[in-house]
Amino acid sequence: MKSLLIVLSVLSSVLLSSQELDSEGKKQILKVKQSSKLYEGLSLNKFLDSIPDVKMLRIIPNYPLNNSSTFIFGFTDNKTFSRAEKKDRVTIVVNASNLNNKNISPGLFKWDADKSEVKRRFGELKVVSISQ
Repeated sequence: MKSLLIVLSVLSSVLLSSQELDSEGKKQILKVKQSSKLYEGLSLNKFLDSIPDVKMLRIIPNYPLNNSSTFIFGFTDNKTFSRAEKKDRVTIVVNASNLNNKNISPGLFKWDADKSEVKRRFGELKVVSISQ
């Protein structure tokens, strides 16, 4: 029984650490944040090419006050991201004037998604700013 607990403990720690960004991914994120002005006005497609593979997306709509929404990209799934003390993420604001045309249901504002799915659904949106 004791050995089973040890095996399960090791397995769970390996699974959690495998979801974390490696040092190269962290460097990519830092580079993007330090040169955020270069991405302003570009499509979300081009921005996503500059960051590691995402595993979750959270959308915070800022409309009807303005035509923008905040997108939080995480590099772990939503469940792990919510429990993590230090969250690796990139937060951007996009021009979302046509986001209403995407038929997004309220339950879809926080979900596990990969880069190709985000590109397919939101790739044409323009980056307004990247949060530091």
